[in-house]
Amino acid sequence: MARFDLSDYDQIIEAKSKQYGLPASLIRSVIQQESRGNPNAKSPVGAQGLMQLMPETARDLGVKNPFNPAENIDGGVRYLKQQINKFGLEGGLAAYNAGAGNVQKYGGIPPFKETQNYVSNILSNFNKSTASGSLNNQVSRETNKSNQIGIWVQKRLFEGQSGGLCFRWCQCHGWEKVRGRN
Repeated sequence: MARFDLSDYDQIIEAKSKQYGLPASLIRSVIQQESRGNPNAKSPVGAQGLMQLMPETARDLGVKNPFNPAENIDGGVRYLKQQINKFGLEGGLAAYNAGAGNVQKYGGIPPFKETQNYVSNILSNFNKSTASGSLNNQVSRETNKSNQIGIWVQKRLFEGQSGGLCFRWCQCHGWEKVRGRN
């Protein structure tokens, strides 16, 4: 079985992370879950490339060659952000995997074992890759000064019994401390 190195795509992932406001570690976690980093992956149902875009979705996103890593990651990250904006982090991941219609139908993560495992695996890998310690991730939409909706990943890092520090991911500034003990 061939092994693929996601670091080959770091520049693309970092650029799309900044462009679309999703953490690079989340994008890497989705790529790892979807294709194990294989740019030529094709699923039995027809999903293609690193982020396993379905042909119709790729066309809707303007992706001409889903096996081109730059095009695939761009389309996949745009689509993932659309789903997260619509359904929140967990629902957005579920919609990426099982379709928005299923998330709407069930009011959240559908009762499909594959989708439940998919969301769980991505969040677990995302948590492991972003920091050590106990993590509580939560994506919320906040309106910034220009009335644009932004995605903020909130992360609480606990320091034993002395209290905790709270950080949030800002697409413009990276991790920011928002409260906690100095």
